[in-house]
Amino acid sequence: MKVLVISDTHRYIKNAEELLKTYRGSIDTVIHLGDMVNDVKRLEIKYRNIKFYNVAGNNDYDSEAPFEMLVTLGGKRILLTHGHRQRVNYGLLSLGLWAEEKEADAVLFGHIHSPVREYFNSVLICNPGSLSLPRSTDNPTFGILDIGIDGSMDFTVMEYSGNGNVKRLDFF
Repeated sequence: MKVLVISDTHRYIKNAEELLKTYRGSIDTVIHLGDMVNDVKRLEIKYRNIKFYNVAGNNDYDSEAPFEMLVTLGGKRILLTHGHRQRVNYGLLSLGLWAEEKEADAVLFGHIHSPVREYFNSVLICNPGSLSLPRSTDNPTFGILDIGIDGSMDFTVMEYSGNGNVKRLDFF
């Protein structure tokens, strides 16, 4: 199973639309980790054949979307959050403990606009960065979560330089 993970689009969905064209047919699901939920609604209209999951972020003021969601994908329990309620600006300890408490295999979050891929004990903690307003990279970033038939999981951060051009970031 291949999942496109994006976050922090902040009303700029051109990059997301181009990525969905690029990955059409090779992804099963899209996860949007907040800021802006309305962006997901716009994408769902164009890409009805793709399953979308999303959570609200700190800038999703009038949203009815949940702030957290636990989904099962490929047999793995994946916890979704924007991260502002777990205070990810100050570190990942509370996020990791919360994910363990929920018995998650992985937790995906946004908010900080910077890619993260690390483990907290056995929990995979990942942030795709921002697809519109990157903070620690030259170009916008997104993630690909691969869940194998054997139960293996991997998260790859990709840099997007426009016109469908992507490259893997290897600084993890």
